[in-house]
Amino acid sequence: LKCRLEHVLPNTEGDVMCDSPVACGYLVGEDIKCHWDFSVVGLTLCISFCGAFTSLTICGHLRLVRNHCWYWALVICAGWGVGVSTVWAMHFVGMVALHLNGGVSSGASGEIPVRFEVSFTVISALAAWLISSIGLHILAGRDVTKRDRIDREFCIRLVAATSLIASGVVIMHYMGMISQTGPFRTEYDPGIVFASGLIALTAAAVGLFLLMVLPSTMITRAFAAVLISAAVNGMHYTGMQAASYTVAEDDIELVPTAAVYVDGHIIGLLALVADLALYAICDSYGMHMKQECETATQQAVGRKDMALQRVATAAVKSTGELGAPMNCIPASSFMELHMDVAKMHECYRESGGLKVFDRLEDVLEAKEAGAFIVFFSYECLTWKQAGPNERQLHCIKESLKELADRNGTSLNDVHVWLDCISIPQRNKAMQSASINSIYSFASLPNAMVIVCPDSVHSDTGQPADRHSIRQRLWCRVEHLAYCCSCGTQSMYLHCGEGLEALPSDWMKSVCCVHNSMSTCCRLKHTTTTTCDREVIVQPLLALYYDVLLRHARGLRDAKDFYAYNLIQENKERMFPKTFEYECDQGVFSKELFGDMLERVERLVDDTLKKEWDTLSFMSGERSAGSAMVVI
Repeated sequence: LKCRLEHVLPNTEGDVMCDSPVACGYLVGEDIKCHWDFSVVGLTLCISFCGAFTSLTICGHLRLVRNHCWYWALVICAGWGVGVSTVWAMHFVGMVALHLNGGVSSGASGEIPVRFEVSFTVISALAAWLISSIGLHILAGRDVTKRDRIDREFCIRLVAATSLIASGVVIMHYMGMISQTGPFRTEYDPGIVFASGLIALTAAAVGLFLLMVLPSTMITRAFAAVLISAAVNGMHYTGMQAASYTVAEDDIELVPTAAVYVDGHIIGLLALVADLALYAICDSYGMHMKQECETATQQAVGRKDMALQRVATAAVKSTGELGAPMNCIPASSFMELHMDVAKMHECYRESGGLKVFDRLEDVLEAKEAGAFIVFFSYECLTWKQAGPNERQLHCIKESLKELADRNGTSLNDVHVWLDCISIPQRNKAMQSASINSIYSFASLPNAMVIVCPDSVHSDTGQPADRHSIRQRLWCRVEHLAYCCSCGTQSMYLHCGEGLEALPSDWMKSVCCVHNSMSTCCRLKHTTTTTCDREVIVQPLLALYYDVLLRHARGLRDAKDFYAYNLIQENKERMFPKTFEYECDQGVFSKELFGDMLERVERLVDDTLKKEWDTLSFMSGERSAGSAMVVI
């Protein structure tokens, strides 16, 4: 009896603690009954919930941080929240909830003490912290504008981070179980170990996804913390079920280091205090950062608003003046050209072969003096250089002869507008100014000829004809611009057999400019980041303003009526608010017209108001003059 009492220690709960199970009546090798302290189990749920909530809060700030130093500080803090507070502390306290008491075969009673290897315990905590930090960096270590974007890169990062953290959790868990020291042996069920690994993998995937994607509100964070806490605890207690304990004569120590008793309540309290400190510090910085972001966002919105207003104003301005010189080539000179037409604008400018109109008034004066301007639209059938091919060039020359004969005009008085000759190709600023003035250029010619003989694209081998030209974005822009300013009566087709009147259904098929093909979209914007659909916004806004203003002024001739109804019937498709931008990184929705139409409509109202005020002022002056005459 004296020998047995020497190996019995009193337990705080009133049971005896058997430092030597054999002295307490246990049989060597028999299975030991496992009991759980459910108050400590409840504490583990609380610990993991608080750790998850803190981690969600920190990651909510991590998605927005731009400062490099603060980024790493938040990654390390979030790694502590996930790896130490949510997983390791919960795991350690959960292991303390286990009590070994009772022999299955002998019926002996008395709690067998469980100690923990200090080295394994500390290493497992540090490993959990390090692995979680690395995993979060893998997931969040992209450009700040893309951190909350769910795309292919995010999925790849999520898989890599999930694999790393799930492996770390499983390793940490079983390192903790191996650190258990006492007079017992531990065996593991491989099936349950595998199941715990699957749970860890699922928990890591769900947890990381929620950490980086979930809206950072109090309710959503609390809900997500419940899910993460349940998943982490499920993995832990499943992993604990994989272990079975049998009695040993002496302590089994895998690592010859100090082993100590640990009070799980103290570990839990320390974890909660750490969570509270992290939450307070990071949330304080997060709120400061959020205020800075809101200020920056307001400034960015203000700058964007000003930029959009400038675009709308520039579009309006381009309807009343030329934003760039209108360059034409006399038809008499054009008739002498062969395939050297593709030499581009700069060659003809340097040789003095261009007729340059610097102002809108210059064009109108030239037309009054007998000048006849023809706007040619064609489909470029090679990627190597701009300009028409041989068949298209022949059609252009035949069109000039026929138009000159119809109008009784000499070729010396006919002027040609052709994009490769009329628009600068080398100076990008001048090129951009000319493109933004395309509506003005299209509104001034006497006629438009759409050149579309049967041909073949030299690079793709695709057939080109009157059907393919309708599908080209820039051709649609030209046709729509001329139609809305000059009508369809002076628009012609030349398919190789003389001029033809424009088919009645032509404009309905080409008015929706953005439902067409462009080379930049086909190449997925590998050669330029700006899509042609964005480039044509200003010219189309100028078109919309001009048509709307003429209608508001009460102009009701056939071409004005046709243009206004065409826009009203197809407004949403002609001026989409957004469009799908495709590149190597994926497909993204980008703003196109946004609220630009509303801005233009307000500018129309402002123009009418100014005109009305001017008329009222002039009417008042005339009335005053009449009164003076009467007196």
